[in-house]
Amino acid sequence: MGTQLRAIEIIAEALRGKALFVDTVFNAWNTLKRNVVKGAITELMTTHPTAVEAALGVVNANLIRYAQASLERGAAGIFLSVPASAESLTLEQYERFMRPFDLQLLEAIRGRGECHILHAHGERLFFDRLVDYPVHALSWSDLNGGPTIADAGKRTRLTLMAGLDHVRFAEMSAEAVRTQVRAARTQGGPTRFFLAPGCSVPTYAYPPLLRAARAAVAG
Repeated sequence: MGTQLRAIEIIAEALRGKALFVDTVFNAWNTLKRNVVKGAITELMTTHPTAVEAALGVVNANLIRYAQASLERGAAGIFLSVPASAESLTLEQYERFMRPFDLQLLEAIRGRGECHILHAHGERLFFDRLVDYPVHALSWSDLNGGPTIADAGKRTRLTLMAGLDHVRFAEMSAEAVRTQVRAARTQGGPTRFFLAPGCSVPTYAYPPLLRAARAAVAG
């Protein structure tokens, strides 16, 4: 985390007066899973729920300190990745082991930064349990699991971030990218909408595809 905070300082200095940037933070549940218990998280939530909650509390306290430090060093906001979907855990487990810690972190940074984003990760999202998170924008994969941009706009007043198929992006043609951009803009409308991939695009994505998406938005 110390190394990443130093990177935030470098990026903030390079982009000062030019652009804003946000810092990705994986929520406590995902951080515990990815870095400590791995696939055992599913069993542990059942066999040792109290211990899992205690561990999540420690992880979340550190994530809050990190997020606050990142904002102090120049990040414009936190891009909080939350795998609130049936592929990861049940709705009951989400309510106990994920949502309370997500809200605690977001409350701790409320009023700091300029744009906090909830990235709802997964294809079978508990979507309606996410629309009241205290963030400025909601990122999700409208083309891989949904809901559509038009439907999401009816279910939340948050600014929406979606429109590009991150799964197939690297193999798409420039014309297919432009078609997706046009469809997304039609659904998203002129306000409260950022064109964005449903998750990160592959690092090997052909640069002209990224330029095609940008040009289609500007056109």
